[in-house]
Amino acid sequence: MKKGNERVITLSPSCPVFHGEVTEALKSFLIDDRMGNYIFCHADMHPEVVKDYIEGYQIIMNG
Repeated sequence: MKKGNERVITLSPSCPVFHGEVTEALKSFLIDDRMGNYIFCHADMHPEVVKDYIEGYQIIMNG
């Protein structure tokens, strides 16, 4: 998502898997396994898939 001029990865409050809670496993997946970097690179190549930030979504990574 984009929030202003910043790109962010968010967690929906209605996520059925994480129930709106950021877990250590999710953080590790995004940071240690570098999936967050992959997501941001994909967003750079396909800006049409990037949505505007939705209020209430938890920001879990900035890029």
